[in-house]
Amino acid sequence: MEYVLYCILSACAIVISCTGVMTDTLKKEQYVCLTAGVFLILLPGWNRWGQWITFASVGGTVICAGLLLRRDRTVNILIGLCTHLLNSMWNNGILWLFGTVDPDLLAWALGDGCLVFSAVWILVLLGLVRFYRYLVYSRWKLDRYLPISVRIQTGILTEIILFTVLFVINISVGQQAGYTREVLMLNSVLLFGSLLINLVLFLHLGYVMRREEERHAHELSYQALENYTDRLERHYDQIRALRHDYRNILSSVAGYVRADDMKGLRSYLEKDMIPTLSSEMEADPVSAPLSRIGSSELKGFLYEKWLAASALGVKMHYEVPRNTNVRGIGTVDLIRLLGIYMDNAMEAAAAGDEKEVWLRFDQRENGIQIRIENTCDTSGLRLDRLGEKGYSTKGEGHGMGLCSAGRILESCRNVFCETSLEDGLFLQTLYINGTEFLPL
Repeated sequence: MEYVLYCILSACAIVISCTGVMTDTLKKEQYVCLTAGVFLILLPGWNRWGQWITFASVGGTVICAGLLLRRDRTVNILIGLCTHLLNSMWNNGILWLFGTVDPDLLAWALGDGCLVFSAVWILVLLGLVRFYRYLVYSRWKLDRYLPISVRIQTGILTEIILFTVLFVINISVGQQAGYTREVLMLNSVLLFGSLLINLVLFLHLGYVMRREEERHAHELSYQALENYTDRLERHYDQIRALRHDYRNILSSVAGYVRADDMKGLRSYLEKDMIPTLSSEMEADPVSAPLSRIGSSELKGFLYEKWLAASALGVKMHYEVPRNTNVRGIGTVDLIRLLGIYMDNAMEAAAAGDEKEVWLRFDQRENGIQIRIENTCDTSGLRLDRLGEKGYSTKGEGHGMGLCSAGRILESCRNVFCETSLEDGLFLQTLYINGTEFLPL
């Protein structure tokens, strides 16, 4: 019975240690299932494999917990491994302190008093986890480094695995070689210190890279806004010119009316006025829908995409039925997502015969949806593989755009994307919760 209780307490300690500092929390039933799973691993294997079964259960716990979360899964697996390594160092430090103060106290903690020590250690872990969360998320605000690029995540994961292997070798082989607990503790501290320094460097590198990408995106948005402002100024000049000319236009119409020359007036309108107005409307069909968008950066971006589509010979149609301010997602992230989807849509449409792209804003129950449709050749297109790194219908060297879009979506809790094919059209639909059509 004592052995079973010890395994239960150990399972609780492992789950708390591995999941306590993750960016999101699991459901209560998920914590219970994880603890039960670790217990079932420890129960038959502790006497046979000792610490090795503990390392296996730790690895399984962080992987399962990371996969159960909805976002930043790799990052949370890394956090779980790091916090457990740190907690293991504290645990060894406490045992080393017991041995230094009184060897009998250490023997009691590892023998007859193991249940009491394990229960107290769980309480200590809860306090440590609370302290870690305060430092990481409230004091240092390290969550600003998230999301981390795939390359940085891969580097951090590789480093943690190597340091974990070295940590295991240090403990297991060191004990067999007869190293004292003080030497093992010192080696563990040095290993963890090196790991911590490298992790900080990796995180800072990822943060700098992401800030550089955001700066570049802001520059593009600012340039698009400048272009849009220039266009508005040209429109204003055209309006001033029209105000200057409308008296002359009315005077010419009034002349036909005073002379009761309805035939001449009809001919004047059909041959001169109506074609002129129609050509002006066709020359700029996007000003009206873009005027119903509240964000100046988004207006400028969409206008630039309309110009780019025109240069490719693609007809770009915007439909914004009501005034709207897009909320629930940052402007930079929205522009990056729309840029990826619209660039793909324009390229696919340009390669076809009809060459048309539609962008529609529609109201839905919990927010709005932004729907991008384009004509394209759908033969050989596999929707299940879209978003995979390196997969593209455009051949080798492409396919990174949708992969980047997937990473952006993972970092945005209120945004979801759906891909589909309808009537020969390729559709990308963004669902943004918390956004409404509102007065500007």
